Amino acid sequence: MHPSIPPCRRRYGFVVLETPWKRLRGLLGRRSLLPGAGVILTPCRSVHTCGMRMPIDIVFVDAALRVTRVVRELVPWQASGCCRARHVVEMAAGAAPITVAEWHEWHIAFRRALRGAGMLVPSTQAGDPLDDELT
Repeated sequence: MHPSIPPCRRRYGFVVLETPWKRLRGLLGRRSLLPGAGVILTPCRSVHTCGMRMPIDIVFVDAALRVTRVVRELVPWQASGCCRARHVVEMAAGAAPITVAEWHEWHIAFRRALRGAGMLVPSTQAGDPLDDELT
Protein backbone atom coordinates (compact mmCIF):
# COMPACT_ATOMS: atom_id res chain seq x y z
CA MET A 1 0.00 0.00 0.00
CA HIS A 2 1.30 3.45 -0.91
CA PRO A 3 1.53 6.31 1.57
CA SER A 4 -1.50 8.52 1.44
CA ILE A 5 -0.28 11.76 -0.04
CA PRO A 6 -2.65 14.56 0.89
CA PRO A 7 -4.22 16.71 -1.80
CA CYS A 8 -2.53 20.09 -1.85
CA ARG A 9 -4.74 22.82 -0.45
CA ARG A 10 -1.65 24.93 -0.64
CA ARG A 11 0.96 24.67 -3.34
CA TYR A 12 2.98 21.97 -1.50
CA GLY A 13 2.03 19.05 0.73
CA PHE A 14 4.24 16.25 2.04
CA VAL A 15 4.01 12.93 3.85
CA VAL A 16 6.91 11.90 6.12
CA LEU A 17 8.28 8.37 5.64
CA GLU A 18 10.47 7.56 8.62
CA THR A 19 10.57 3.77 8.88
CA PRO A 20 13.09 1.74 6.87
CA TRP A 21 10.37 -0.12 4.93
CA LYS A 22 8.45 3.08 4.05
CA ARG A 23 11.67 4.80 2.96
CA LEU A 24 12.64 1.80 0.82
CA ARG A 25 9.23 1.76 -0.84
CA GLY A 26 9.05 5.56 -1.31
CA LEU A 27 7.26 6.36 -4.56
CA LEU A 28 7.82 2.96 -6.20
CA GLY A 29 4.79 1.81 -8.14
CA ARG A 30 3.21 5.23 -8.52
CA ARG A 31 2.41 6.36 -12.02
CA SER A 32 2.08 10.04 -11.13
CA LEU A 33 1.85 12.57 -8.31
CA LEU A 34 -0.27 15.64 -7.84
CA PRO A 35 1.67 18.85 -8.52
CA GLY A 36 3.35 19.94 -5.28
CA ALA A 37 2.73 16.62 -3.49
CA GLY A 38 5.65 14.55 -2.32
CA VAL A 39 7.28 12.44 0.34
CA ILE A 40 9.97 13.25 2.88
CA LEU A 41 12.41 10.40 3.49
CA THR A 42 14.10 10.79 6.84
CA PRO A 43 16.81 10.06 7.76
CA CYS A 44 18.11 9.75 4.21
CA ARG A 45 21.14 10.87 2.19
CA SER A 46 20.61 9.20 -1.17
CA VAL A 47 17.82 7.95 -3.39
CA HIS A 48 17.40 5.79 -6.47
CA THR A 49 14.70 5.57 -9.08
CA CYS A 50 15.16 1.90 -9.90
CA GLY A 51 11.80 0.46 -10.86
CA MET A 52 10.08 3.86 -10.95
CA ARG A 53 7.76 4.80 -13.78
CA MET A 54 8.31 8.55 -13.83
CA PRO A 55 11.08 11.12 -13.40
CA ILE A 56 11.15 12.99 -10.09
CA ASP A 57 12.60 16.13 -8.55
CA ILE A 58 14.76 15.59 -5.45
CA VAL A 59 15.49 18.15 -2.74
CA PHE A 60 18.18 17.32 -0.17
CA VAL A 61 17.90 19.08 3.20
CA ASP A 62 20.48 19.09 6.03
CA ALA A 63 19.87 18.75 9.78
CA ALA A 64 19.55 22.54 10.12
CA LEU A 65 16.70 22.39 7.54
CA ARG A 66 18.75 24.11 4.83
CA VAL A 67 18.40 22.95 1.24
CA THR A 68 21.79 21.52 0.26
CA ARG A 69 21.12 20.18 -3.22
CA VAL A 70 18.34 20.04 -5.80
CA VAL A 71 18.20 17.45 -8.56
CA ARG A 72 15.61 18.16 -11.21
CA GLU A 73 14.02 15.42 -13.32
CA LEU A 74 15.95 12.39 -12.11
CA VAL A 75 14.91 9.74 -14.62
CA PRO A 76 14.13 6.09 -13.80
CA TRP A 77 17.10 3.81 -13.07
CA GLN A 78 19.34 6.61 -11.77
CA ALA A 79 20.64 7.48 -8.30
CA SER A 80 21.58 10.68 -6.52
CA GLY A 81 22.89 11.61 -3.10
CA CYS A 82 24.26 14.34 -0.86
CA CYS A 83 26.54 13.50 2.06
CA ARG A 84 25.36 16.55 4.09
CA ALA A 85 21.67 15.66 3.77
CA ARG A 86 19.50 14.50 6.65
CA HIS A 87 16.15 14.56 4.79
CA VAL A 88 15.24 13.96 1.14
CA VAL A 89 12.06 15.21 -0.52
CA GLU A 90 10.81 13.40 -3.62
CA MET A 91 8.32 15.23 -5.84
CA ALA A 92 6.99 14.91 -9.39
CA ALA A 93 9.36 16.16 -12.07
CA GLY A 94 9.02 19.91 -12.49
CA ALA A 95 7.42 20.42 -9.07
CA ALA A 96 10.52 21.65 -7.21
CA PRO A 97 10.38 25.39 -6.53
CA ILE A 98 12.21 27.87 -8.71
CA THR A 99 11.50 31.35 -7.34
CA VAL A 100 12.32 32.68 -3.88
CA ALA A 101 8.60 32.93 -3.06
CA GLU A 102 8.05 29.30 -4.09
CA TRP A 103 11.01 28.18 -1.98
CA HIS A 104 9.59 30.04 1.02
CA GLU A 105 6.21 28.33 0.61
CA TRP A 106 7.94 24.96 0.04
CA HIS A 107 10.01 25.36 3.21
CA ILE A 108 6.92 26.17 5.29
CA ALA A 109 5.16 23.04 3.97
CA PHE A 110 8.30 20.99 4.64
CA ARG A 111 8.52 22.20 8.24
CA ARG A 112 4.75 21.72 8.72
CA ALA A 113 5.09 18.06 7.64
CA LEU A 114 8.04 17.45 10.00
CA ARG A 115 6.21 19.16 12.85
CA GLY A 116 3.09 17.06 12.16
CA ALA A 117 5.20 13.90 12.36
CA GLY A 118 6.62 15.02 15.71
CA MET A 119 10.10 15.51 14.30
CA LEU A 120 10.30 19.27 14.70
CA VAL A 121 9.82 20.84 18.12
CA PRO A 122 8.03 24.22 18.07
CA SER A 123 10.27 27.19 18.78
CA THR A 124 10.27 28.31 22.40
CA GLN A 125 11.86 31.70 21.83
CA ALA A 126 9.62 34.52 20.65
CA GLY A 127 10.91 36.18 17.53
CA ASP A 128 12.90 33.17 16.36
CA PRO A 129 13.42 33.68 12.60
CA LEU A 130 12.72 29.99 11.98
CA ASP A 131 9.32 30.18 13.65
CA ASP A 132 7.12 30.66 10.62
CA GLU A 133 3.73 30.66 12.36
CA LEU A 134 2.55 27.40 10.85
CA THR A 135 -1.09 27.81 11.72
